[in-house]
Amino acid sequence: MTIGWLTGGSVWSKPILTVWSAPAGFTYSRLEQVDEFTVNVLPLRSPRRSSIAQRSGRDGNKFSHTGLTTVAAQKVRVPIIEQAVVHYECRVVHTTR
Repeated sequence: MTIGWLTGGSVWSKPILTVWSAPAGFTYSRLEQVDEFTVNVLPLRSPRRSSIAQRSGRDGNKFSHTGLTTVAAQKVRVPIIEQAVVHYECRVVHTTR
């Protein structure tokens, strides 16, 4: 998923990332199907940062257009981006509609 920001903290002594996804978006529909996701922080100067954000996964495979590669995550079923400098492996614990 491509996000422009996130909020992090702790709830009941568990680390929590809060992300927003619009109901009309492709990411929202995917999160309804698979309640896990990863947040991958690409290097600040990476030319791929803007190219991945400009494409929707609904229109095709973002990775084939950007040259980014995925590898297996350690805690969730969805992959992480190999070129990212930070990876957060997440499970949905609450939604608000």
